[in-house]
Amino acid sequence: MAKYNEGEWLTKLPDVQRFNEIRKLLLKISVITGWQLPQKEVFDILIDQLDKFFFENFPYFNAPEIEFAFRRYGTQIKDFGREVNLGLFSEVLNTYKADRRNVLIEAVNKAENAFKPHIYSEDEIINERRGDIEHFYQELRRGNMKVRYYPYFADVLKNDGFDIDPENPQEFFDNCLKNQKPNLYEYEN
Repeated sequence: MAKYNEGEWLTKLPDVQRFNEIRKLLLKISVITGWQLPQKEVFDILIDQLDKFFFENFPYFNAPEIEFAFRRYGTQIKDFGREVNLGLFSEVLNTYKADRRNVLIEAVNKAENAFKPHIYSEDEIINERRGDIEHFYQELRRGNMKVRYYPYFADVLKNDGFDIDPENPQEFFDNCLKNQKPNLYEYEN
């Protein structure tokens, strides 16, 4: 999709500048698509009608975006007699507008999903805590006595069936070390 900020919206431009932009667009679109431009007397009417058409249907489009839409979709549609007309503009810009909307929706959905926090289940929390306890124990086995003990260790170990006195958890860990227990928790591969 084209960059939407490459130019000011056509409908926000002063009249003279807007009509000049529409003239330039018509010439570029003719080159891009091969569609013929009408004779001078009809050409001015076409510019006036396109001006109204943009205000009524595509007020938030800028010239580079319209040009992009014709490069992207203008060569894929039927000719309507090979002369530029509002029907051609409508078909191309509506196709582009639908794709633009889909891209925007995808971007919004992606952004929303990127910022959704993961809500941990009770089992995930307990398993994380078991990992903390195992890490604590392995550090004790390595001789690191500066490792931090958390109060929830005793509750988790007790709920998992370990014989631990919550008032004296150090005794439990000392016994495990004395018995050279390699792991507190057995992991299956």
